[in-house]
Amino acid sequence: MIFNEIELQNFRQYKSSVKIPFSTPNNDKENITLVIAANGVGKTTLLQAFRYCFYGQKSAFLDLPNRDELVNNMISSEIKELDNCEMKVSISFTHKNKKYLAIRRQKFIKRNGKLHRSGEEVFTLSGLTEYEGWKEFGSSDAQEKIQSILPDGLSQVFMFDGERMQRNFADKKFGEELRESILGILDIKKFDKLYDIIGSENRVNSVLGMLNKKIIAPTEKDQKVLDDYNRYLKSQKSLQDEIEKIQDELDKVNKQLEDTKAIQAKLEENTKRIADRDKEDANHNKAKENLEKLSQDYLGKARVALTSRLLLEVKEKYQDYISQGHTHELFYDNLHINTIEDIIEKGICVCGRPVSSHSEEEKRLIELKAVSLPIESAQNLNLIAQKFKKSVEYQEILLELKDIKSKMSEEKLNMQNHRDKSNSLTKEIARTEEKYGNLDYKRYESLQNSKMEIVGRLSQKKRDLELVDGGIEKGKTVRERIELSNAGNRKVRDVINLVHEIKNEIFNFRREKDSNARDILGENFDSIIKKTLQGNYSTIIDEKYKIQITNMDTGVDETSVLSTGQNIIVSLAFVNALIATAKELSKTIDTNEKYGVIMDAALSNLDESHIYRVSKTNINSLDQLIFMSFKKQLRDEMYNGIKSNIGKAYLLTKNKKGFIEKTELAINQLDTFIHEYEEEENE
Repeated sequence: MIFNEIELQNFRQYKSSVKIPFSTPNNDKENITLVIAANGVGKTTLLQAFRYCFYGQKSAFLDLPNRDELVNNMISSEIKELDNCEMKVSISFTHKNKKYLAIRRQKFIKRNGKLHRSGEEVFTLSGLTEYEGWKEFGSSDAQEKIQSILPDGLSQVFMFDGERMQRNFADKKFGEELRESILGILDIKKFDKLYDIIGSENRVNSVLGMLNKKIIAPTEKDQKVLDDYNRYLKSQKSLQDEIEKIQDELDKVNKQLEDTKAIQAKLEENTKRIADRDKEDANHNKAKENLEKLSQDYLGKARVALTSRLLLEVKEKYQDYISQGHTHELFYDNLHINTIEDIIEKGICVCGRPVSSHSEEEKRLIELKAVSLPIESAQNLNLIAQKFKKSVEYQEILLELKDIKSKMSEEKLNMQNHRDKSNSLTKEIARTEEKYGNLDYKRYESLQNSKMEIVGRLSQKKRDLELVDGGIEKGKTVRERIELSNAGNRKVRDVINLVHEIKNEIFNFRREKDSNARDILGENFDSIIKKTLQGNYSTIIDEKYKIQITNMDTGVDETSVLSTGQNIIVSLAFVNALIATAKELSKTIDTNEKYGVIMDAALSNLDESHIYRVSKTNINSLDQLIFMSFKKQLRDEMYNGIKSNIGKAYLLTKNKKGFIEKTELAINQLDTFIHEYEEEENE
């Protein structure tokens, strides 16, 4: 079943007539029609239009607005009192190389300023024949033909909405929808209905219950015993239903307790991560301090090295200058004017000899004074001399600088390693908190209290059931005697036994088909999900269609704690798995036939690697896809994953009156359009 075109007329936000032709597969290419619209601009309505056209509102598998909400009520302001208008959805499609046109319409009349239904809703189906053109099916045949092509039980599979994608797989509603899909695939819902009609002897309105009432006691005393027996049977059924309901409550609380314990265990792992992160931060800061000290030491030694290098460059010239001074006069390096003046003033040499005025000694000191330097200059020369002596250690300083630089590099590496480990731990802490929330010991305590209360109620009902079972057991002997008391009762008993045999055969047949379907679905799912979801997961679907997704690497059931992004991946995998299962098991689905899927999906929560793999593996593998998306989720990863398969693209917008308008986009300009529009939208 490949969709060719849909036309919406006065359907919700679609006023007048809006036609959208779809891209049809061409050698497994161009199988995607992209419908782009902002949130609230007709994507979900378009999906609802498909469901409404094929199945109306009567199917238990659909979730549509009320019929009065389907028509565009703005029409009432544009037509006159008692004028008529029509709401219509028509879909043309191809199945087994034959073209069909399905139309569902409803007329309305304006009365007292409001629109009211006029006449019955009409569904027609026509097939294009080779010689007679379009030939319309009869009224009952039309719906039967649609059901044979695509049963309404599969509407959840082939018309997949984003709301369901956001729902957690542990959600009971998801299990119910999955069950309906499987029943639709297997076409065995009729067996469930038959099994329910047969019922049991303790259900008075069932076949077995009504047969049970045909047993007549021969005496009033026996009748009283029989009435008590039947009353016990009725109470047994009531108690069994209550116990099953309470047991479901207990199972749910036990699952919540188990999930809460698993979540708390995951969150408590964060305590160690936080401690490890604090340690990494402390080590980072310590390495930073060491680096700062080494940097200061390096700068100090670098200044000395630079000075030494410069001194070495002028040392020879300086020595020549000093030597030149020595050749002209007798020059003493460490003798300065202040010392000579002090000796002359005190009249005594530093050696202790007296220096008298006008003596030879004084004369010699005055001569020395002429070639001596002031104290500041002498000290500077002294310092310069020391610097020159120190400059010979230049190579040693260079080695020290090399060693310090090596240590600085080591500390920088340490800083980077500690920072990386800290950042990694921070991300892991954030991911864990985002996925599992916060530690909530009160919730666990509350669940424990709820469990105790439920266990108390369950125990009481079981005790009541034991008393009722005891009453049934006591009355069983009398009941058997009454059944054999006359030919009529014996015939009724034979019929009851025969009906029980039929019921058991139906149950075993139903269980075998159902179990086989669940096994195949699980295998298909595991095969598909391994190509998209990071990790090693395995799926079990129990008899109540509860899904358990287990991380095989850790052994933990992660069904209820999958992130939103993981849920989306798992949901998309299930779409593909259900389609594969439908093709394998359904009597109405042709294995070799191609089937289109309408998907209102939200993939914006996926990361880059997942969104690309989902696009390449799940979306491109569909025979035909009408993919409804909003701009921001058409990121590079997604668009790059599907763009080679896009055959048509449309933009849905609202005009000033709030009606939806369609614009076809040029495929060769789609890339530019998407990114340009994103920039405008972000602004």
